[in-house]
Amino acid sequence: MNTNERRFSSVGIFVTLLVVIFATVVGRGAGGQERDPTWIAPADAARRTNPFANRPGAEAGGEKLFQQRCATCHGDNGRGSEKGPNLATADVLAQTDGTLFWKISSGNTRGGMPSFSFLPEPQRWQLVLKLRELQPTSEAVTVGDRFANPPIRTARSPTR
Repeated sequence: MNTNERRFSSVGIFVTLLVVIFATVVGRGAGGQERDPTWIAPADAARRTNPFANRPGAEAGGEKLFQQRCATCHGDNGRGSEKGPNLATADVLAQTDGTLFWKISSGNTRGGMPSFSFLPEPQRWQLVLKLRELQPTSEAVTVGDRFANPPIRTARSPTR
């Protein structure tokens, strides 16, 4: 093999490697595991109601906790980052308070979400209030959106 053939061979290997890395990152999202579609709250947990729902000022504590505990992965505004999904999507915000509380409390190690059961229960409910303040983002995919509860379609599900 002459010098030019070796150079083209090296460039070809490098380009192939870049394509594989790019496909892996795009296929999995911009950093992390794909969302676990089996991460569904039990019915009794989903039915729980937030005891702080009608208490003025309770959401301020949720904002402070969010910045301390959640913003590192989900971004200051909940729109996601390379570490965690966008929480300001219609799919996430449509979940019940009980479901969000359960997910915050139990975590999902397969999906990269730690459990926050060590926080007192009132603080976890305040985090749910913070999530309720988020405004849904557009349907456009941004960094972190790939794991934020995309709709699960089955053969019987109607299409939009």
